[in-house]
Amino acid sequence: MGSFDVNLNHRRLDTTVNRLVLGILTAALFMGSTSLLNHVAPPRAWGVSIPGATGCAVAVWLGYSLIRAIKRMGDIQQK
Repeated sequence: MGSFDVNLNHRRLDTTVNRLVLGILTAALFMGSTSLLNHVAPPRAWGVSIPGATGCAVAVWLGYSLIRAIKRMGDIQQK
């Protein structure tokens, strides 16, 4: 029986997958951290959940760095 080969050549797929994974992890971290903030999970300082506030701050920083990296590469068209 005959056979054939398929040659797939993905250009810049690594960058796309890395950004997608970072975006999903950032969203998950943000959702989990806001849940901790909402339930005021211990340990607390001044009535605010420390892990929740820290997680939200890290998620915002990761999201900002992801947006900056995407804009720097020029993949987003601005109108």
